[in-house]
Amino acid sequence: DENFGREMVGDAFQDLIKSAASNFQRRTLARAKTIAGRMPRFDDVPMFRVVYGDYPEIVDWDEPFTLLAPRGLEIAKEQLQASLWNFLMKKAPSVTAVLVRTVYKDGSGEVPFMDDY
Repeated sequence: DENFGREMVGDAFQDLIKSAASNFQRRTLARAKTIAGRMPRFDDVPMFRVVYGDYPEIVDWDEPFTLLAPRGLEIAKEQLQASLWNFLMKKAPSVTAVLVRTVYKDGSGEVPFMDDY
């Protein structure tokens, strides 16, 4: 069979093994930076992935947190990175969700958690 022949399946598994090895190496490097004790900069080892929209995508990334945000939201990435880093080091692995308090840019108040539908 063209799709399930021995060579086709073998090539697919070889690609899968290469991908797994690459992911393992990337995660090992990230773990080494984590264990070093300093908080990594967002550009080096991001603690979160920003997903814009009403619903999150299926997760296929390595960041431990996903920030679901409306388009146009300005995010203080380094400040949020520091908060999540401290939180993760103190509370992990028992945490499955974190709510982030958001305020308007002019400081006039908190942004509502959800719109009225």
